[in-house]
Amino acid sequence: MLMSQLIRNVVVFAASSSLGRALVEALQREGFTVSAMTRPSNSILYGPSVTMHRSEYDGFDALVSIFRGQDAVVSTTRTFASKYQLTAINAAAAAGVRRFLPSEYGGNTSLVGVTNYPPFAAEKKAIVDHLRTKESQEGRGTLGRDIDKGEVTIYDSGNQEYDTSTVDQNQTLSAMERIQGKAYKVSRDTSAAAIARGLEQLERGEVEARYHDLVTGTIYDPGHFTLFKDDEVSKWKKILQLNGNEDLDGVITEVLRKKHLI
Repeated sequence: MLMSQLIRNVVVFAASSSLGRALVEALQREGFTVSAMTRPSNSILYGPSVTMHRSEYDGFDALVSIFRGQDAVVSTTRTFASKYQLTAINAAAAAGVRRFLPSEYGGNTSLVGVTNYPPFAAEKKAIVDHLRTKESQEGRGTLGRDIDKGEVTIYDSGNQEYDTSTVDQNQTLSAMERIQGKAYKVSRDTSAAAIARGLEQLERGEVEARYHDLVTGTIYDPGHFTLFKDDEVSKWKKILQLNGNEDLDGVITEVLRKKHLI
C-alpha cells in the first residue's frame, strides 16, 4: 500500500475492532495522517500521532464533523453492525470525503442471488448499492462541469482553444443545453484565479483541496500548456490510431445516456 498524493488524511471507522487496530497501525507505517473513531463507551487509545474521535455510529451530524477534511474513510464495522455504515456513507458524502471503503471484504456482493444467502449478505449488498448512489456526487471535475446538478463554470472568455477538446467551453455548453433541453446555471471564473487558489493551497500542503483548481486553471490558461500544434496532433493520432470522426453531439449524448440524464 503506497501513500497516494491525493489520499493523505484517513479516518478508520469502528477502529476498536481487531481489523480496525491492524489498519490504523498499517496506515501509520505507510505515512498516512490517521484518525481513529470509536464509540464513546470504548476506551481504546492509540499513540499521540493518531487523532481520536468518539461518537455513536448513527450520529449523522457528529460523523459529518469528524469526516470533514478527510480524504478517505475506511470502515471496519463487524458483520452484524454493518447497518451503521449507511449513516456513515451519507455523512462522508456530506462532508466531501472522496473515498469510502466499506467493510465488505469477505463476500461477493455482486453475485447473482446473493440475497438468498443469510440475511447479512443482503444487508451487505444494500450497503454497496447505497454507496454506488453516491459515486455521482463528486461535483465538478477538472473541466468545471457538474452535469448531474446542471451547473457549469466558464473560465475566461470560454472561447479559448484547449487540447482536451476540439471545441471550446461555450460550444460545449450550448450543445449540452440543446441536447438536454434545459439551461445550465453558469458561473464565471478565470484560469489565473484558479491557478492562484491551487498554488496557495499547495503551499499549505493541502494537495487534494485545490487539485481541481490547479489542473483546470492550467487546462484553460492562455499560455496553452495543454495545447499541441496541429502537426504534433496529427502525428499522435496516427500513432494511436485515432480516427477523429467523433462529433460533439454524439459524444455528449453518449455521456448523458450513460448517466441516465436523457
